[in-house]
Amino acid sequence: MPSGKRKLVVAKANSLEKTKYSTAVIQTLLNAQQNETAHAKLVQQLKQQYATVPHDTFMKSLVQTIKRQIQHDLTNDYATNVLKLCAKFVAHPVYSEQEVTHPIIASIFDWLLSTISRAQSIRVRICQLVNLILNALGPDAALDDAICDKILRYMLERMRDTSQLVRVQAVLALLRLQNPNPSEDPVLRAYVYHLDKDPSSKVRQAIITSLGLSYRSIPCVLERLWDVDEHVRRHTYMQMSSYPVRQYKVTQRLMLLEQGLTDHSESVRRVMRDVLIPQWIESYQRDYVAFVEALKLDTDEKGMHRFRKTSKMTLMEIFKKNGVQEMVQLLHFSEANKIVPLAELSIERAICWQAMLEYLRDYDSNEMEDYMTELSKLSDYIESLVAKPSSLVIFSGSSTVHTTSSQRQAGESMDTLQQFHLQHILQTLLEIVLMYDFGDEFGRERIKLVLSRMLCTETLFETNVRVIMETFERVIMDVDERFNFFVELVSSIVLEPARQDILNSSRQLIDAYLERHPELTSLKLHISALRVKILELKEQESNLSAKKDYTGAQLTNEELNQCNEMYIDLVKPLVHAMTQTTRNRSVSVTDTSSTAVFRASMLRDHRVTHPTIDKCLQICFYLVNSPSVSVITPAVCELYRNFISRHVQSSQLSSRDSALRASTAFSMLYDGLSKETFQLLYQQLLTTASTRLWKTGIECVFELLDRYGLKHFDLEDEDTREYSNIGNDYSGSQHSSCRQLFNRHNKSYDENSSQSACNWNEFYKLSVHFMDTCEENSICSGIAEGFCRLILHGKCTAPGIMSKLMLRYFNPTTDAEMQQMLGIFFQQLIKRRRQEIMQKALLSTLFMVLEAPKECPLAKVRPDEVIAFVVESTQPVFCSAGVNLHNTIALSFLGVMRDNISQNSLLKLLSKELPTLDIKHDPVFRADLANRAEEIRKEASLDAKAVQYLITFRDLMMGKIQDTLTFSSSRAPSRACTKQEVEADSLGLELEGEQ
Repeated sequence: MPSGKRKLVVAKANSLEKTKYSTAVIQTLLNAQQNETAHAKLVQQLKQQYATVPHDTFMKSLVQTIKRQIQHDLTNDYATNVLKLCAKFVAHPVYSEQEVTHPIIASIFDWLLSTISRAQSIRVRICQLVNLILNALGPDAALDDAICDKILRYMLERMRDTSQLVRVQAVLALLRLQNPNPSEDPVLRAYVYHLDKDPSSKVRQAIITSLGLSYRSIPCVLERLWDVDEHVRRHTYMQMSSYPVRQYKVTQRLMLLEQGLTDHSESVRRVMRDVLIPQWIESYQRDYVAFVEALKLDTDEKGMHRFRKTSKMTLMEIFKKNGVQEMVQLLHFSEANKIVPLAELSIERAICWQAMLEYLRDYDSNEMEDYMTELSKLSDYIESLVAKPSSLVIFSGSSTVHTTSSQRQAGESMDTLQQFHLQHILQTLLEIVLMYDFGDEFGRERIKLVLSRMLCTETLFETNVRVIMETFERVIMDVDERFNFFVELVSSIVLEPARQDILNSSRQLIDAYLERHPELTSLKLHISALRVKILELKEQESNLSAKKDYTGAQLTNEELNQCNEMYIDLVKPLVHAMTQTTRNRSVSVTDTSSTAVFRASMLRDHRVTHPTIDKCLQICFYLVNSPSVSVITPAVCELYRNFISRHVQSSQLSSRDSALRASTAFSMLYDGLSKETFQLLYQQLLTTASTRLWKTGIECVFELLDRYGLKHFDLEDEDTREYSNIGNDYSGSQHSSCRQLFNRHNKSYDENSSQSACNWNEFYKLSVHFMDTCEENSICSGIAEGFCRLILHGKCTAPGIMSKLMLRYFNPTTDAEMQQMLGIFFQQLIKRRRQEIMQKALLSTLFMVLEAPKECPLAKVRPDEVIAFVVESTQPVFCSAGVNLHNTIALSFLGVMRDNISQNSLLKLLSKELPTLDIKHDPVFRADLANRAEEIRKEASLDAKAVQYLITFRDLMMGKIQDTLTFSSSRAPSRACTKQEVEADSLGLELEGEQ
């Protein structure tokens, strides 16, 4: 409510006589207790009485009545009705719409805003009455600045009240004093602060109701979509539904839909289905296509994926309520084919089409057949789209794209956004193809032909390659047949052009032509030199490949391609000259055919572009990275040797990335490639500066380690190494260290290989370095997830790694996704009964927290929470039968306390947890612990609390204090796990599956 400067008129008081009450005024006010129907009549009576009664008498009677009513709590409707009458009277236009502030308004606010009480009900009622008066004022009402400032100061103070009811009424009272536009508005700042910090859900709901929505306040309200209280979340969606959908940003629309439809509360999802989505649909005149277009986020792949997923999820809810008939009419299906006209096809219509078919598949399979065209016709539809992309809506009005016979030609004239949309339209259509059962043999062969041509000739995003390969798994069910098909396909794309010997096909014809033209001697010499160089480069490439020098082989191959192109450029004029000569004179049929073959060979494009190489590498990756593939055939291994291995050190990052992924996929099925691939991946972490290659290298390295274990790659877990050293120390033989001396005659020594060899210590340090210094969350998450998998699967037992993971979990700067992943990891670790590694890492983790500098985020971690977390997780009831890790924790705590007897803070921290440990019932062991605790207790410098904790622990161990009843597996006799226990332990879900 806008405020304005107005003159304040103070009524003249009768100072000579004592002010009396007016029983008529009091009785009129009390007559409002029953209901509100008579309030209008009572307001008129009060106006008449005010005209006949002195101002002071009237106000004293009014205030006295209010004092009586505000002593009752909010559940008293009689008192509420009286306060409503008072508010209506004070806010009557006769008093509130004058040019000067009326004495009634000035007097009532002076009394209300100067009243302070310890009684909660009085504070609540005062704020409520101020709220009622402000709400009763007209929409264009204005108050004096002085009154507004008083209300603001008073209510801001009440917003810090200990009672949530008072804070709620204070929030409502400030509603009309806010100005949502200025960022420095005090009401807005108070609202935003309490919306985030107030512990009461009722206060947060009141703020959401009162807060004026603007571009500044909407982000703050949207944060409540993750509120812990479902009533606040539901209220947020209710308020957001009243705001025009077109005023939201696209990201905000997607956020509301994806969070609301996936909320775990049914009441929240019901609001989305019944309130928000219907209102948004009506805003677009029930045009579902236009509604989906309003959700389009096409900035990048992640945004497009989010748009497609959220749109389909929303459309599914719409179809559940309204059916699909409206969508059928909007898509303009033809009666014959049941497909969207190609000229009208867009990414929005494609998504609507796919969502409709998915809904029918899941909820009405009988009706689905009426809206699915034949597979062969859909194949022709996709082929037409690929052959003529300019017919799409995205190209309408664009003069840059012309009708072509191939997308490769059209792609050169497409802009980035058009190509982006075209690829995602193709992806949607290909996903529709996956909905077919492929029982039609003719349709199956037709889609096989169309998809094969697309793989051979078209530019495709990796997502489309993946969907096509998934389709082929259902089209060609036999794995060996599918392997042979794609080996031939990839060879025809990238290997045959490279293998074709352009020298042999041209040597005789060119030499004969040059012999007939002596004036071309210099050209003949140049061609001869190029021939020699090409032969040398081919031999050099073969030798480098045999030595597994893939970097050198790739560079040689690139130089060879350049020489071939130079050779073709020199020969092309001769080709045209020979063709013209053949036409002008009569020659034999054999010569004519030879010239034609030679001409076709020379004029054909021999170059294999980098996008084509990337596409073929992706084909190789998805070919073997399939649940249906368990082994690879020799032909597929040959494809690795002849093609994939040539690009693992490519200068093109995209090609190298795809080659490394394909190499890892092959290595997962063939251990003969695993060590070589592991070293290649490790080199990417050492020698490259690309985050993309780092991410790929980290993910693939951990895949191989999880598949084969550390010993397979000659790595040794540091925990295993420690125990092996202990064994050596206690062995009977004399232990000594030695160093291998250099031998100049040892030909196996290779400087490069020695520098690139990886050991566990180096790999661990490198991984930790990445986790601590890399700002890319995906890389840090990949390393953490990789170590979690190794620990869960028993491939790694290093306490240092567990310490790093625990520090990441407690670090306040760790992003939410990683914390969630680590939380799932610890749950699975306890479920699999492998908490021993947590016990080993406890003390090192604790010391890192205690010794963290003040500027380090770890300084904010409470060490007692770390200890409590490990102690709770290692309770004997959660461990294997006969295992009690609390025994080891007690010994380690007492040992650390004895060694750090002067560190009172550390002693108090550790001694506090000693009585909470569940120690096994072994009298000898308990007596030993009691004696150790008593020795530490006798130290004179100990803190009083530490002494008390040690006494309690000692008495527990000596049996003076009875242990609380616990269900400990350590009290059962140690025995081998039964078959049922082993099976139950093996039922734990994979970490990646939990995510």
